[in-house]
Amino acid sequence: MRKTLVSLAGLLLLAAAASAAPPCAPSTTSLCLSGGRFEVSVAWSAQNKTGDGQAVSLTADTGYFWFFSDSNVELIVKVLDATAINGKFWVFFGALSNVEYTLTVRDSVTGTRKQYQNPSGQFASVGDTQAFSGSVDAPPTSERVVARGTGTSPESIGGIQEFIDRSATRASRKAATDFTPCNAGPTQLFLSGCRFKVEATWQDSQGHSGYGQAVQLTSDTGYLWFFSATNVELMVKVLDARAINGNFWVFFGALSNVQYRITVYDTLSGDVKVYTNAQGTFASLGDTAAFQPGPSVTVSWDDAHAASDRFDEAGGTLTATGGDGTQFVLTIPPGAIVFPVRVTMTPVSQITGLPIGGPVVGAVQIEPDGLLLMEAADLKILPATAPSLAGLTYFRYRGPGESYTPYPGVPQSTEIDMPVTYLGGYGAANGAPSGALTRRTIRPKAAGALAPYIARAADLYRQHLAQQLSYEDYLAQVYPIWSDAWGEVVSPALEGLSDSCDLSVLESVFQMALEFRNLDPQTDPHWMTYSDGIFSVMHEKVLTCIDEAYQRCKANNDPSEVMLIEKLSTLLQRIGLMTDGDQAAIRDKIDRCLRFELDFESGLTVGSSFGSASLTEQLKVRAITPLQLEASGAGFVLSGSSQISHEFVSIVGPPCTYSVATKPDTFAVSRLDIGLFTQVDTWPLNLTFVVPTPRDQMSVDMIYSPGDPQEQMTQACPYPGTTTTGPFQGVFAPIYALLHQNEAVAQGDYIVTKWDPIRSGSIFAKLEYNRTMGLAGVSTSEDTFITLKHTPQ
Repeated sequence: MRKTLVSLAGLLLLAAAASAAPPCAPSTTSLCLSGGRFEVSVAWSAQNKTGDGQAVSLTADTGYFWFFSDSNVELIVKVLDATAINGKFWVFFGALSNVEYTLTVRDSVTGTRKQYQNPSGQFASVGDTQAFSGSVDAPPTSERVVARGTGTSPESIGGIQEFIDRSATRASRKAATDFTPCNAGPTQLFLSGCRFKVEATWQDSQGHSGYGQAVQLTSDTGYLWFFSATNVELMVKVLDARAINGNFWVFFGALSNVQYRITVYDTLSGDVKVYTNAQGTFASLGDTAAFQPGPSVTVSWDDAHAASDRFDEAGGTLTATGGDGTQFVLTIPPGAIVFPVRVTMTPVSQITGLPIGGPVVGAVQIEPDGLLLMEAADLKILPATAPSLAGLTYFRYRGPGESYTPYPGVPQSTEIDMPVTYLGGYGAANGAPSGALTRRTIRPKAAGALAPYIARAADLYRQHLAQQLSYEDYLAQVYPIWSDAWGEVVSPALEGLSDSCDLSVLESVFQMALEFRNLDPQTDPHWMTYSDGIFSVMHEKVLTCIDEAYQRCKANNDPSEVMLIEKLSTLLQRIGLMTDGDQAAIRDKIDRCLRFELDFESGLTVGSSFGSASLTEQLKVRAITPLQLEASGAGFVLSGSSQISHEFVSIVGPPCTYSVATKPDTFAVSRLDIGLFTQVDTWPLNLTFVVPTPRDQMSVDMIYSPGDPQEQMTQACPYPGTTTTGPFQGVFAPIYALLHQNEAVAQGDYIVTKWDPIRSGSIFAKLEYNRTMGLAGVSTSEDTFITLKHTPQ
């Protein structure tokens, strides 16, 4: 940072003013942070326009500003009291904007002011750990620094400025922006109309790791915290800028310098972008080329003529007939579907916006959208009036009409015949496609990266049907296209998996690789080499990532890693690479990760009075029970049993003396449920995700039986013939039942649902009962401690 010196006269004036420094007063343009001590404001300048940032408070330490539209967050700021660490107050800010602005922070106690200036065209993220003195007697100063950040290209600057101008126009027409938050799990944001899933994982300098906890602010923007809900770490926004440069943009600003990874996943196209931050670095970024979807079209469905059926790995055929008589026949081969699923085929009544010269001949929507097939299915479109095949262009799209691209048919076909590698929208229209569609940017490591090659192959096929190319010439020209796709996109993407076990990245690359295998004609002399290479890399990578998740489960005491192991296992099954040995090894890792130990310790005191005589018994029982996955019906449950025995018994009742023999019993946990996963349904895409639940928010339900350890009492009184020994009988169980009658679920069984979660170490949750009860001259009290530990092996 570059400092601006302040004159001695200026310092004297500031010192004189400090005694009368006004208190911080929050307003529409200012935040009061760190206990209300620091006043924060920002002034911006763009295209000869100036203004004040509009302030929104998030926590006691953190807030954000918007400049042009209340739905478009530009700057996030936090001020932390770190006087216990280095005697200073710290100022952090992260930008989602590259316009020129000046951030002003004023200490309302001392009068000291510090300004941070961001030049136009720069994204800045700053952590100033020397910002303000913690002393209330510090002389007032004034300082101006220039923030250092990441510059943007002239093209990006122009595009962002155009977006700003449009946002300002919209804001002038509407003072406030309402939005409906997307349904998401605690670790996920769904932004830009719920289309993009955003997750972040972090790792601190001590090796601890976890998921960022997500909070959505607007339709486009949200933030994530790592260690405390009051300490915001990252702000992320995804903007639909297709009207400007055809792309979706991703911006993020950081208030944290820990190591983290941000994954942004396009739920429609399957494309993924990953942004990483090294330990000790503050980052702010504006990526105006993040996602480059194909053109969009507008689709109308003929719901009245939809057809649906259940499919499994045996495959089968589904037929639907549109209102105009066009017939659609989908044939799914054996092995294409791993898990049973209901497939629905809906004729399309109209498509507008097609970049093709002529009308649609036939189109159909096949759901569930995006379902990847292990083997290519075959779709036949049979119009009521046979079309001229020579003039047709085939196409496909996703969801409501996104990512349209030309698509190859089957060269030997004498009818409209298309291979289906994943479910979505498919169709054919008269005319040639726009040439621009075959010149899309190649995006490695993304499912959509195959689109340019597919479009080129489709155009060759169209020329073959139009008798412009012989079949031999078609093959001669299409082989190099698939060879280029392998060398330029597929192979590098598979090799790039070596440093990532991010599930979204794995799924995206695997989808692209499998689609490449299914689309590339098996007559290609290199096809077996491609196929073998894809399978070997996939198999090895998934097993490596499963082992890494298992090792993290043990190192971090994090049972939610089972979530990733299960998903990766499913992915291995989907691509048909799961061997019996793999399945046994993965099940063993899951079993070892989900090991727990329950420490049950209960002490009871029972006192009774009989006239002037009294009798008091104190006893304590304990059971340490290992819990693991055990078969139960069609699935597995966490359960276990162990011995429960007396740790001590004391009976006092003058003038007699008492001794006690004990006999243990069985303590049993019949079911321990831990809320590791949360199912999330996104709207309006109706996509279902299962996400890991943060450890400190996991629910724990347990049904257990404490058992009935027995006592045999011997009484000796100071009278002849009064020494007696009774039978073994239960004392603990009936008293415990009386104290816990509200938790009983069956004879001898109790349920526990309200635990105190523990956020670190092996202790997963705790529970303590301190109860008393008096009845008919008998008083009873208990101190029961139940501790659940995560003990992976």
